[in-house]
Amino acid sequence: MSNLSDLFPAGAGKQVSFTASGAISSGDPVILNSDGTVTSVGTSYSSVIAGASGTWGVNTQHPRAAYDTVNDKLVIVYKDESNNGYATAVVATIGASSITFGTPAVYNSVNSNRPDVAYDANAQKVVIVWNENTNKGEAVVGTVSGTSISFGTVVEFRSAGTNGQRITYDSTNQKVVVAYQNTTNNNGEGIVGTVSGTSISFGSATVFDSSVASTSIGITYDSNAQKVVIGYAENSGADAAAAVVGTVSGTSISFGTPNIYFSSLTCTPRSITYDANAQKVVTTMSTSSGAGLGQAAVGTVSGTSISFGSLVTFNAENTSDSEATYWTAGQNIVISFRANDGTAKGIVGTVSGTSISFGSASLVSDATTVAYTASAYDPDTAQVIQLFRGNNPTQTGNAVALAQGTNLTADNFIGLADGAISDTASGNVTIKGGVSTKVSGLTPNSTYYVQDDGSLSTTSSDVLAGRALSATSIDLDYST
Repeated sequence: MSNLSDLFPAGAGKQVSFTASGAISSGDPVILNSDGTVTSVGTSYSSVIAGASGTWGVNTQHPRAAYDTVNDKLVIVYKDESNNGYATAVVATIGASSITFGTPAVYNSVNSNRPDVAYDANAQKVVIVWNENTNKGEAVVGTVSGTSISFGTVVEFRSAGTNGQRITYDSTNQKVVVAYQNTTNNNGEGIVGTVSGTSISFGSATVFDSSVASTSIGITYDSNAQKVVIGYAENSGADAAAAVVGTVSGTSISFGTPNIYFSSLTCTPRSITYDANAQKVVTTMSTSSGAGLGQAAVGTVSGTSISFGSLVTFNAENTSDSEATYWTAGQNIVISFRANDGTAKGIVGTVSGTSISFGSASLVSDATTVAYTASAYDPDTAQVIQLFRGNNPTQTGNAVALAQGTNLTADNFIGLADGAISDTASGNVTIKGGVSTKVSGLTPNSTYYVQDDGSLSTTSSDVLAGRALSATSIDLDYST
């Protein structure tokens, strides 16, 4: 059956009884599910759709972002290849239909690599870390004002041999924690930073893994366990996925024993984040199983240890630059990633116990060969903001807001409910080809379309509802 018109031939009855999956109100546009039940059209947190977007800069590399909850702004940091590779930041405002940007500001006038940024909620500042071309590990405090950002003095947290630095905020101890690879001996190390005004100071570094090279580092904070969790690859020829738990005390951090949790596969961990609803961490990676599958695993912190459930595939093809972000509004995880065809995509994952399940991936940008995918959560608009470098002659930075998805597709709309139907109960639906009188506020002789949120509007969409006969009746289209 290619579309719903095949289900009901011309002349079929105008009302058909269905069983509801979820409560349905009278007059609701409804979709036909694969199991034969019907559901009201509407948005949900089980999927994402691309919304507002904007671009900034040229020749951008390695964008990362953190949300300033006091100023309601997104701070994006990146390497500006159009300006000698200088470390640069820009303030973004997330609007209903667009994302706009202030003037980019340089915070380090030296060729700089792999920036990362976290928001310090106690200091109400952002903290940026990176390594210079000479591989010094450095940090600076940023203050947002309107659409601008200013910086304090640059501070070294390591004088040489630093790479792959990542930063998170420990809300219990009101400190930032930086994890990085010491490239002098390849050890994985962590260090605690304290923000005071526009300055930051650091304690002494602590090794979290000295056995083999620690690469592909990610970091998050588990607020339930009150621990820092670092995910990384143990590079011993064939990378193994590893994680370690850190405990902050004053200006120091100590670590438990690393858990090499997937040693049978070559894994390239990409990110790690904390799911506050499930009180678990979720890590994403590309694995050698299936030539770079996009996969994820759920981790449980207990004391100074961490254990993981099985790997779950979220993209069954070559996947790169995956970034997991906790979607507070939906109480689930959004993974942004670069698909095998080079496009940017997003997918929602829901944690249950020690496992995670996924819906269907959504296209975020059809530009091919995007790079450096990253994401951050905007609590004010309840959206995940996906960042990437676009594939165009100037390689601009792109930001796209990922909003609630919809269960409506181009061919699953079936009609309007003839009355209220309780969940699992049966009730009548006026199907396409019939006339529904369970509507109001329509303009006679106007064409109406079904919107993603379940409303009827004269605004064109992929789903034609029909033509209004009066303010309270609509002739439902039968041709689609």
